[in-house]
Amino acid sequence: MIARPDRWLLGLPALFAIWIGAVWQLAPALEHSLRNRLLSGPNAGIAAELARHGGRFEIRGRDAALMLEGELAPDLRRRALAAASLPGVRRLATDVDTPIALVPFRFSVARGPDGARMSGGAPPGSARADLVEAAEAAFGSGRVDQDLRSALGAPDGFDAAARQAIAFAAALPVGAVTLTGRSLAFAGEAADIASYEAAMR
Repeated sequence: MIARPDRWLLGLPALFAIWIGAVWQLAPALEHSLRNRLLSGPNAGIAAELARHGGRFEIRGRDAALMLEGELAPDLRRRALAAASLPGVRRLATDVDTPIALVPFRFSVARGPDGARMSGGAPPGSARADLVEAAEAAFGSGRVDQDLRSALGAPDGFDAAARQAIAFAAALPVGAVTLTGRSLAFAGEAADIASYEAAMR
């Protein structure tokens, strides 16, 4: 039997739709996998050292970027680029992490069964690294993921308030604590009365 092109061509739109659906479903999982490999295990120390110098890794789909606030020591830059050259990374670039204006200033800590994730803003400089260090002391080394942006507009007393937010989140097995301007809000569940009272102190 000879296949007729006019027939099998009719199936191309359906195949294209299946391909698009597969890519749409796999892309978030691949990005999550790359982020975990870049920020944990052997690379966790480099990510922490990078944060202390105002830098960070960023995953955008299958692309990785080394975000810098300023000049980086050549040795650390070389090790950071080597760490980001993971199997599965399609393109690796460096970019300037220009501080954004964040109004109102927002900082959030989400706690889950596998660790914690910090997001929102952190003042330029070493603030991001200091918060990561505080979170790892509360949740355990290698159990903290962060997507903090260098941002302007932090209110007075931000550092103390952010550390309090981390402490609140650490007292909950599952939950999120958000600092917006000078307001602190949290939602989640406590394992028992003692954990609830610890979070409310």
